[in-house]
Amino acid sequence: MWLAERRAALVDVYDVEAATYGDGPQPWDVQRAWVARVLGLIPPGGVVLDAPCGTGKYFAMLAAAGHRVAGADQSAGMLARARARGIAFSLERTSLQDLSYADRFDAVLTIEAMQHIPPEDWPGVLANLRRAVRPGGLVYLTVQDLHQHHIQRAFESLCARGRPAVRGEPA
Repeated sequence: MWLAERRAALVDVYDVEAATYGDGPQPWDVQRAWVARVLGLIPPGGVVLDAPCGTGKYFAMLAAAGHRVAGADQSAGMLARARARGIAFSLERTSLQDLSYADRFDAVLTIEAMQHIPPEDWPGVLANLRRAVRPGGLVYLTVQDLHQHHIQRAFESLCARGRPAVRGEPA
């Protein structure tokens, strides 16, 4: 039950933040460089899934490289902004935990999302991402460290609601 509550709370946060998400300066040069490397490994005209796609900030880069773009995200607000870009041929509202594609993509990009997935869900999410790519396909996955204030806020919120919370080792 607490996993379902955590998932729902995350969707609520992203729906609220969707209108302005990513509008400020974003230090994404490193990600852009890695995504460019991945794109060089995909066959011309390949099909790429960006999941979760958020507002679709990588869509133009993927399309400019000659690839067809699909997106998936659990936030309706984020998908609305991604849809407004007019680039993706397919957008689906789903979580990484419920991703149901099989052998459909030449690559899957999962950028800066895993830190928001409960560790208990990681095995299923990783299996879903792997299943989504065709044999020989690529999965590009990043995990970003959260700032300490986010960790503290989450810990306090869980404790206040009587949920199981344990502090990990400092990095």
